[in-house]
Amino acid sequence: MSQSITATATPLDDGWTVVKPKSRQRAPKLRPKSRQILAQASASASQADVKRVRSIAEITAQYDRIRTQYESEASYTKLRDLVKEHAPKKGVKKAVCLGIGTFDPVDGGWEMKKKAFIQLAAFLLMVQVLEHQSHTSIDCAFQEPVFTTSDKEFIKSLGHRVVDSPEGFDMVGQDTLLFGIHLYRPIYIQAMEKATPIMFVGTELDVWDTLSIDKKDDILDVPTIKQMSQTHSKHTFPKDDTTNSFTNTAVYCKEAS
Repeated sequence: MSQSITATATPLDDGWTVVKPKSRQRAPKLRPKSRQILAQASASASQADVKRVRSIAEITAQYDRIRTQYESEASYTKLRDLVKEHAPKKGVKKAVCLGIGTFDPVDGGWEMKKKAFIQLAAFLLMVQVLEHQSHTSIDCAFQEPVFTTSDKEFIKSLGHRVVDSPEGFDMVGQDTLLFGIHLYRPIYIQAMEKATPIMFVGTELDVWDTLSIDKKDDILDVPTIKQMSQTHSKHTFPKDDTTNSFTNTAVYCKEAS
């Protein structure tokens, strides 16, 4: 008999969640509170800001190296082709990236930095393809409570905006690409409670079905998210073989009416 696979959400030190495969067993109840998460993350950001040592030039150089390596991977090409084939050719006017993580962690952790850089490269690749298809520029905004001053200046140097919570949530509308990898359930709910984004990249909705959760936290009880599960096509996000950056991640695209 094949072994059943479920999933569990494991909190990270930076306030977000990684969803990992796990063998059959009862998953623990998770009751994260958005305010607590954001408060803890903001405190971590303040600590990191004091201890940061890397310059914008150093962060940029490391991003360029990791992005170049990622661009040579099959997963990069697969993502580009996925967006070309399935994403709406028109309609995306804004792109909101939530919870990407810090590029300058206090402990200098290599894995955390690499994941953040790869996710950034993937997000900007999707935006680039969408801009090419629609022949219009897309406004990109990043909301991340653990961003340090260096992180913010780095993002701005790329020509994009950094916003504070809840501005990123409030930006999400029917013309938005919402990109949020491995976030807590309340963050997804808050981001999509007012509107169904035309595109969504994040934890597969099916994954939440395997978790023991309170009814009030059920993702599919949110009308906009339930609508997305019915009106959007779902595609597995191409995995990066060097990290677990996109485990249990899917791309949801609104089908043309």
